Amino acid sequence: MSTENLQKAITENSPSIVMLLGLDFSVQYVNKTLTGATTASIAGRSVFEFISETQAEELRHWIKIVRETKEPAFWESTSTGPGPSQGTIHWETRVGPNMDGNEVIGFIFFANDVTAKKKAQIERESLFNLSGDLMCVLNFEGNFLSFNPAFCTALGYSEEYLLSHPFMELIHPEDRQKSTDAFAQLVDHDNMVGEFENRYITADGSYKVIEWSGALDLEAQLIAGVGRDVTEKRELEQQLLQSQKMEAVGHLAGGVAHDFNNLLMAILANAELATLTDDLNAIKKRLGDIESATIRAAELSNKLLTFSRKQPTNKINLDLNQLIESFLKLLTRLIPKSIQISFEPDTSLGKISADRAQIEQVLMNLCVNARDAIIANGNIIIRTRAIPAVDSDTPAQALLIVQDDGGGISKEFMDRIFDPFFTTKQEGSGSGLGLSTAYGIVQQHGGNIEVTNTSEAGTTISVYLPANPEAVDDQSIRIQDEILGGTETILIAEDEAAVSEAAISTLKNAGYQVVSARNGQEAIDLCSQRQDIDLVFMDVIMPEVGGPEAAHKIREIKPELPILFASGFTKESDGATAIPDDIIVISKPYRREVLLRNIRDVIDS
Repeated sequence: MSTENLQKAITENSPSIVMLLGLDFSVQYVNKTLTGATTASIAGRSVFEFISETQAEELRHWIKIVRETKEPAFWESTSTGPGPSQGTIHWETRVGPNMDGNEVIGFIFFANDVTAKKKAQIERESLFNLSGDLMCVLNFEGNFLSFNPAFCTALGYSEEYLLSHPFMELIHPEDRQKSTDAFAQLVDHDNMVGEFENRYITADGSYKVIEWSGALDLEAQLIAGVGRDVTEKRELEQQLLQSQKMEAVGHLAGGVAHDFNNLLMAILANAELATLTDDLNAIKKRLGDIESATIRAAELSNKLLTFSRKQPTNKINLDLNQLIESFLKLLTRLIPKSIQISFEPDTSLGKISADRAQIEQVLMNLCVNARDAIIANGNIIIRTRAIPAVDSDTPAQALLIVQDDGGGISKEFMDRIFDPFFTTKQEGSGSGLGLSTAYGIVQQHGGNIEVTNTSEAGTTISVYLPANPEAVDDQSIRIQDEILGGTETILIAEDEAAVSEAAISTLKNAGYQVVSARNGQEAIDLCSQRQDIDLVFMDVIMPEVGGPEAAHKIREIKPELPILFASGFTKESDGATAIPDDIIVISKPYRREVLLRNIRDVIDS
């Protein structure tokens, strides 16, 4: 086939309208026409006879540019169809120079009917702009390329602001890491992301919870995201959960009030009896009973606080075997002689990073449950096992096992044993917080609990805790003759007068010099006025200025001054009023030895 015939075959079969125009705009060749005329009848006539005045003006404009630059030009235009129902036709037009050497001798004209494509684009844009969902398009660097009006309305930002800020700057700081991971997964693996939630900062500083679906266009190097504002939905869900929780608390209130009233009765009765005698031994016995009742009340309070995630966690490096050995003496007082309790330690077990009191609480709850599962005679076995690391995704763990040979847990209750306030014991015999409290503590420590249960072999509860192989020896276990006092000057900030007086007396009896403040502001003022203060001991929650805020301001004045907190209840806080990570919090009520040991530790370290 000759070159001329090949060119003719290509143009005649092209979907585009192809014309060859002379410098006077005469049609020298056309492959097809939409007007019904033949190509032969059009040849030699001016192209302007077949297009509208608007199209003619555009064509003159672009041909002038092509003639001057000798480069092709591209533009879009519209025309009206020949029939009344034809409507608007959308065209994509390209004109290039027909060259003879370096001289332009005419023009090559290509026109494509893109009406269907344009209508589809208009429909997509209409859906994009009218949708109530948040829609956006980003590049692989995380910058916005486009977004619909709903996106701007929901978050309150202008188009200019969004185009000049990457999406990551709009996300709540706590959600940025998981958002970065999801974005990277989408880009790296071309996986669609669905039902992914994060919090966006709005223009007024509040937060909205957005549920996202995202898809990748690898060819265009773009990411399309569709988000739905589920803030109100999540708030309603939280309200429902809180309502259900309060209902459960209501069911528990009678039992808790009963327990507390019994403890208060024991304290009140022993206090009254102590005032009625001069016998020193009898007074000591009454005081011992008061101390016992107080400790039991504190344990009940700690259960509730741990369940509500309000109990402060003070993690230290612990030897789990040593903790269990020390705790066995207390357990033998709780377990009747008809039940044998034994301990099988794994001597290769390393240290763990944990809150000593809370791990003791877990051990206590599991052993008490095991005791209650044994009807008469039986055995409770406590074991530890070291589980070595498999790889970076499966680090080393310390395993605590509590096994009993009681009647086991009924299968119908297995799915509910960790539910708060659920108990299989008789009414008045259990609060339903034992296992749920243990579960909450273990979860807070990054661990897990598994339960194996049979009616023949009893129940085995396995507690997995992250190991800390590089931990130093636990310094919380001290020899009995350790000197816990000192001569330093301690500033006590406590708004409850009775608690303040007790702490002051405790410290003075241990040899310390004491300065007192009634709130955080007084503590700040005293720290700025005095140079002899060696440690600040503060309550977390106080009027006017609380402990965390006071600590931040005191550290601005004296960065190296040691600080110790005490609290019976730590409300959640954030930002500038958060408790610094390096400050220890001891729980109220605290024993004299606990206060003195912690003060000595903080000063010496």
